[in-house]
Amino acid sequence: MAIKIYEETQRDKVVKKFWKTIGDRFYSDSHIILVLLVFEVFMLIAYEAEVGIYNGTEFWFQLVRLYPLNLILPGGTLIISLVILFPKAFHIWLDTNGIKNKAEAKKPRDKKKYKPNWHYFFIIIAIGFALGSLIYIFLPPANPIVLRFLFDNALPPPTPLDSNEAVWGYHTNVLLEIALAFGSGFYDEFLFRDQLSNFLSPKIKKQVKTTKAKVIIPYYKEIPLVTFGQDRKIYAGVMVLSAFVFALSHYILPFSDPFNMYGFVYRLLFGMVMYIVYRRFSFPIAMWTHIFYDLWYFILA
Repeated sequence: MAIKIYEETQRDKVVKKFWKTIGDRFYSDSHIILVLLVFEVFMLIAYEAEVGIYNGTEFWFQLVRLYPLNLILPGGTLIISLVILFPKAFHIWLDTNGIKNKAEAKKPRDKKKYKPNWHYFFIIIAIGFALGSLIYIFLPPANPIVLRFLFDNALPPPTPLDSNEAVWGYHTNVLLEIALAFGSGFYDEFLFRDQLSNFLSPKIKKQVKTTKAKVIIPYYKEIPLVTFGQDRKIYAGVMVLSAFVFALSHYILPFSDPFNMYGFVYRLLFGMVMYIVYRRFSFPIAMWTHIFYDLWYFILA
């Protein structure tokens, strides 16, 4: 019997180079700068104080405009964005000048300058568009299936959106919708997928043991799973906890939604899917996925 030896094709090499290259700091920082600039500029142009915002964690953007936070953070999130933007811009300057650290910055710049592949830059956006579109198509029908599994049809029908007092005064414009999508795309992914997951990982790692795992669903039952290795347990634990905090954050502060199980489970599923996108691909792709999902939501909802 002949043994087939796998030979890496030119296409495989191109794909491998792409996934390796987009891990460079340049691509992450440049996309963050683009998204934050669009968000802040459009918010400056189109922000309306009387608009009732109910989608995502946009209530953060409303909250920082209230007294006394407006004294600490004049311009809303602008101060926070600027604190993020300046270091990112400095990183890009270092990268494009071939400087990797502070020590190299003091040496003569005779090194080869970094040349980004701009095709990769736009491919990242295209991947985000594709993933965001797929999530928008397939996640809504998945939500009732999960709810039926968890609660055996015991939940009452969901409250129609029009009867939600929090959204009676909702009206907006296209520029504000774009701003909110870009703002959520960055801040939600930065807070809940990037920072929160990095915070939770070492905490969960201490609690993990390589034993048979069980998922315990409140008010339902235990579901035994196959034996999870330590890495998979950490991955699953961070995914579920970060998604839980993400979903809960939509209900705990002013301008947030009235709690309902339909919305909570939907956001829980969304948070879990976005964590997979973040871990499987990269932060910029997760950010663009969230942006395009929100844009579809605003256009079609």
